[in-house]
Amino acid sequence: MKKKKFMAMGMMLAVSMMLTACQSKGEDAKNPDDGSGTKNSPAPTEMVKKTDGSEPGGESESETKPGEDGEKETANLLPEQWQYLTEGAWRTDEVGMACFYHFNGDLTYYGSFFAGAMTEAGTYEIVEEEKEYIAGPGEDGEMGTEDDVLEKAPAFVRFTSYDGKVQEAAIVDGTFPDISFGGMANHRALPHDAAYQYVASEEEIPIVIAVYYADNEEGNSLTLYHDKSFVDYSGTTGLEGTWEKKEDGSFILTTDEGQEMSLVPGDGGAKYTAGSETVVLAGKVSHGDVVCSFRMEGVENTGLPMAVNLRIDCKDDNTCQLIVEVAAVNAELLADEGTYEVGGDMFSYTFHFKTAGDIQSEADYTTATANSIGLKVPYKADVTVEFSGTETPLSINTVLEGTVTIG
Repeated sequence: MKKKKFMAMGMMLAVSMMLTACQSKGEDAKNPDDGSGTKNSPAPTEMVKKTDGSEPGGESESETKPGEDGEKETANLLPEQWQYLTEGAWRTDEVGMACFYHFNGDLTYYGSFFAGAMTEAGTYEIVEEEKEYIAGPGEDGEMGTEDDVLEKAPAFVRFTSYDGKVQEAAIVDGTFPDISFGGMANHRALPHDAAYQYVASEEEIPIVIAVYYADNEEGNSLTLYHDKSFVDYSGTTGLEGTWEKKEDGSFILTTDEGQEMSLVPGDGGAKYTAGSETVVLAGKVSHGDVVCSFRMEGVENTGLPMAVNLRIDCKDDNTCQLIVEVAAVNAELLADEGTYEVGGDMFSYTFHFKTAGDIQSEADYTTATANSIGLKVPYKADVTVEFSGTETPLSINTVLEGTVTIG
């Protein structure tokens, strides 16, 4: 199987222009085009049918009966919708640019927005809990403002994309009434189209969900795609095939010729076993490039007769170095080195220096923006630097500062 890359720069430009003018489609979203150029409303009981098996639309069906108060009971709402979700897709058009989510029976989904200009894939779950959503604009006529009309749905779908983004969408009468398309078009109504004949090979572009590398070389890679296919160039022979994920989080890879391999992710990489041989693949290629730095200038009383600048460099291989900049002799001297890691919040740095030991960064929340935050790194240790064959002891006790990107 061959993987193709599609360039969508022109499409993205059209999307950005369209988003400045688009508003939620309201009634049009609830009456999707059936492909013949006419719009049809879904049958009133379409989303409240009960089936008796794993196949959508089984022979044994019964409509949900109204309760004593005349309202439809919601106890069977989720199983029926799950059945239909696996059969059709939720889709609409935004100014002629198709947007849809398709749900698979293995609890994975594929999303395509603005005629494929943006795509995503991941896993989903249906949650039987009330979900507040924006049902319409208030007096100002705009969605997403303080006077929005709010209502509650009996259930919702939680999307988790393979790159970690989470979105929740209320389910109301066969529609997602308040959903985002790719994080760009918000508060859209997306109707369910159970009759749509979905062919994944024609609709979907393979999305990379994980890449692992051998020998620190970008060309020596093992790539997993959302459609459960893989290509393996980590060894001497190129392999292609399919993968299945096990309950413990590991993968079984099966080549087109029937050979089976095991892939166990962990610790920023994965253990890859083919036959009796196991190799460790890295989660990224390291070039030793500096990804961020922390500085303090004009540090005095270190043991040198002049002030110096201090710098901690963090590299893409998760190593770090403390550098002493001595402007008087135009020298940069290595004072300490070690490794670092970034916390789950994506901005807390923990350093493990050989001399200074473990150091935790401190966030300066007064500097925080939507995509960055300032950090302080308190460094205290007696170190030794070497210049022109001479070793010089230094005593350092200061706080280095820097700004890191978040989000």
